[in-house]
Amino acid sequence: MVSARSSNLWGGVAIFLVVLLIGGSAVVGDTIYVDDDGPADFNNIQAAISDANDGDTVLVADGTHTGPGNRDIDFLGKAITVRSSNPEDPCIVAATIIDCNGSQEDQHRGFYFQNGEDANSVISGLTITNGFYGAWGGGIFCWSASPTIANCTFTGNWSGDGGAINNYYYSSPNITNCTFTDNSADNWSGAVHNQEYSNPNLTNCTFTNNGGALVGGAMGNWYSNPTLINCTFNGNFASYGAMHNYYSNPTIIDCTFSNNPAIQGGAMFNAGSSPTLTNCTFTGNSSDHHGGAIHNAAYCSPILTNCTFTGNSADEWGGGMYNTGDSNAILTDCIFSGNSAGDWGGAICNIGCDPILTNCTLTKNVADSGSAAIHNIDCNLTLTNCILWQNIPQELYIFSSATAVINYSDVQGWISGPGETGNINANPRFAHPGYWHPNGTPDDANDDFWVSGDYHLKSQGGRYDPTTQSWVYDDVTSPCIDAGDPMSPIGAEPFPNGGVVNIGAYGATEEASKSYFGKPPCEIIVAGDVNGDCVVDFLDFRLMALHWCESIPAEPTVNYQVGECTGRSDSKTLLKTEPTRFSVEVRGSHIHFEDIIPGNCCPDKLELQMTLEDDLIIIFEDEYLNSPCRCTCSYPTSATSGPFDDGTYSLDVYKREFVGEQAVSTVPVGSTTVTIGMDDE
Repeated sequence: MVSARSSNLWGGVAIFLVVLLIGGSAVVGDTIYVDDDGPADFNNIQAAISDANDGDTVLVADGTHTGPGNRDIDFLGKAITVRSSNPEDPCIVAATIIDCNGSQEDQHRGFYFQNGEDANSVISGLTITNGFYGAWGGGIFCWSASPTIANCTFTGNWSGDGGAINNYYYSSPNITNCTFTDNSADNWSGAVHNQEYSNPNLTNCTFTNNGGALVGGAMGNWYSNPTLINCTFNGNFASYGAMHNYYSNPTIIDCTFSNNPAIQGGAMFNAGSSPTLTNCTFTGNSSDHHGGAIHNAAYCSPILTNCTFTGNSADEWGGGMYNTGDSNAILTDCIFSGNSAGDWGGAICNIGCDPILTNCTLTKNVADSGSAAIHNIDCNLTLTNCILWQNIPQELYIFSSATAVINYSDVQGWISGPGETGNINANPRFAHPGYWHPNGTPDDANDDFWVSGDYHLKSQGGRYDPTTQSWVYDDVTSPCIDAGDPMSPIGAEPFPNGGVVNIGAYGATEEASKSYFGKPPCEIIVAGDVNGDCVVDFLDFRLMALHWCESIPAEPTVNYQVGECTGRSDSKTLLKTEPTRFSVEVRGSHIHFEDIIPGNCCPDKLELQMTLEDDLIIIFEDEYLNSPCRCTCSYPTSATSGPFDDGTYSLDVYKREFVGEQAVSTVPVGSTTVTIGMDDE
């Protein structure tokens, strides 16, 4: 695969042509001191900013800064830093206060970025409080600006949309190590609101007790794709989700959502959105109606990997998750335990959708007597390599209008039927199963609470213990080890792994329990011992035969060039959807692709990438952005790719936007079919 932005090809190899932002050597500037009751250069922040030059630092003394010049602060487009005396010291941050002193009658916010500021415009180590702004952003408002906001605390701010921060129209700030507490909004987003193609990066941020908003107690995303890493959402409240996504596709990694209540979707409510969640935890979230943790309302395709849902509840449907209206969730290596629903689906309720679960574990979830852990109506459910065990009152409910394809799974009470393969009904032997604590009233289940467990599989060959972060040995071995689909990849399973993936949430991961063959693991790995039983025999040959000649096909190379920007426009409007505009021509065993890619005039780089999956060719038109400008461009692009084997291929084209290395949006451009080497004689 070749990926580059180039206006020339040398020897058939694409050459990078990177569009650099304005920059160069770092500027070391002056330090300007602000203190309203002591010796300093200025007695208010705005005066210091007005005097500053790019590269300068405005150092704000400890104390409370309020009144004119210390609120509604404008950076004036300058690449400067405004900070406390020590942004790394929480005590200093708490003592360096921007008090907006706003009210309904006298509205003020902390900062206003409106002059194209980028990551070189920095706020660090301040507490911003008592902002009150009826429209957007009680604490900070960014209009087509992407500053850096680090080590700040936002508390007690209010706005119509975005109680603490509102990012509007291509505003993508970097927000790091910030705390959002007790902020509120009337409409959208108690703490942070991202609107109109704003894709901020939030890292190590904490959202606590924000709310009052109709949608998004902590965060709302409207046609925006933020990236969140290692953030915590606790006790935020709204009608629709602590996080609300409307036609937005956030990327969420290593985040925790706990004790967030809502009318719909306690932790998250998605409409027309497809977030990607990895290594996230949902605990104790609740909904008055549907989706105790997540509610996928319509046309959502969320992708969840290695996520845990524990102790969430819905008064009606979907204690952990509710999917409806063609919302086709894809879940891999996920755990649902101890979730509850007043009516349908203690763990998951699916209505009118086609969810896919692979290597998931669902146990001791509770629903109404007529339902199950997974409740399905008018949908097509696919389960592979999953465990459903000790759910109340049963594991699955399949309404007559629904179908379920279940293979290589451990389902309590399962009776095999036609077309089903590899299913078992056996105690999975979890390391330490969670349980419902009676709370001193064994006859009253209403006050029971959930005690979390450990769902690694017991093994005499070795089980990973997350508490000690070591491998331990049990006196029994789970029947789910090496019982998955033999054609599923074993992924990162440690050796010995039997050559077959485990059933359950840790299958195909580096924490998968090891295989046991009646004796201690091999001290020396023998060449040809595929399954790890210390012997090279027919079982190894069987595994090799099963995968004989199986390989990851080499992808055809792609050489391409991207022309310089044409058709420059100062319009502030980018196309929300893009018509099919590309052309494809077959040239022998190669294809020639041409397109005119719309994009921002200030990308870091543009790339063209291609993947081949069986008979599907996918071309990605990738744009990397950090600080976009306010105009759009058209980039003429051509590519020649191949060689391809003879056959008919589907060809899909997508436009992707990246911030750093994270894809923050993917928009389909169009599709066609291509036939190679099969012309009639």
